[in-house]
Amino acid sequence: MDEIRQKDGQIPVQVIRSEMPGSIMVFGILGVLLSALGLFCPTTGIFRWAAITPNKHHYISFEQTIWVFFLYLIGIVFSIWLLVIGIGLIGYKRWARKGAIIYGIAYILWFVSAWCINGLMMLLGWIEIQKIEWPVFIFGIVLGLLGMIYPVLLLIFMKTRKVMEAFKGLENPKYQTDSNFVETGFPPSRE
Repeated sequence: MDEIRQKDGQIPVQVIRSEMPGSIMVFGILGVLLSALGLFCPTTGIFRWAAITPNKHHYISFEQTIWVFFLYLIGIVFSIWLLVIGIGLIGYKRWARKGAIIYGIAYILWFVSAWCINGLMMLLGWIEIQKIEWPVFIFGIVLGLLGMIYPVLLLIFMKTRKVMEAFKGLENPKYQTDSNFVETGFPPSRE
């Protein structure tokens, strides 16, 4: 079988792609779906937040308003980033693996720092949670923790030996652009 797949000691990228773990595609599809959800939720949240009118039962401080809009903006940026990575993973692009690793690290760091800032703002009194809002607050905590599952699994998965080796086979850019290679799947002969 290796004699059929190899020519001049090179394995064509099509063969390498066909041998890639199927879970790369699964993570790509999940990334696209989660990014769509991530684009929908902050966008609707911005409109909902803008529609809230301050009253005696629901006081919203200026600091809380700025912080919430900033969180929504960051959420949209992360969602666009995840959409691009998801599309790249579906297409088995080698830059997508590196982008996924950077995304996972950045998201985890952002998540931890945002929670620390939230706690600090609550201690300073800039964020007040009314008794009626506690169920929503707890639900937000649970959703936030569930949202950490994908970046953590993505980081673990992208660092596995099998995935690293699969993407390593795509690293020669010469074979990505050569017209003979695109047509036949093999690099040009040296004759």
